[in-house]
Amino acid sequence: MTHNAPHIMHGADVSYFSGKLRPAFAHKTLWMREVMPDILEIKRRTGMHYFPAVETPDGDMWQDTSDILDQLEAAHPTPPLIPASPVQRIVAYLIELYGDEMGQARVDTPLAGTGWEKVLALRPNHRVEKRNYKVVWESPHHPSLSSG
Repeated sequence: MTHNAPHIMHGADVSYFSGKLRPAFAHKTLWMREVMPDILEIKRRTGMHYFPAVETPDGDMWQDTSDILDQLEAAHPTPPLIPASPVQRIVAYLIELYGDEMGQARVDTPLAGTGWEKVLALRPNHRVEKRNYKVVWESPHHPSLSSG
């Protein structure tokens, strides 16, 4: 795994699923840069237009929050995100399932399903051009800031 570049998370501050990923990167002290989603780039690379998506330092693109967490755990097992005990692991997955599928409020908006291009057009200063992302947040785990 290359460590001289950040993981790039295509996410949004109002996204519950983007919010699930932020503490995982912090817990593992990984360098992560969050950017406004480039939906066209995500769709080109994954075949689907959903976010969050994470571009790894090696150039892979991960998508779907639960899958991203599993891949992050496999690539960086220490410190663990998921309990080692089988019973605790099942409980953790059940809590995740509840939060993902039943625990969040469902809100229909006039913009639902219209695509992020229209949403971003409402906020021109947040429009992203291909590979020229507006950086929303970057973790403090940049290699040059590390003490060791």
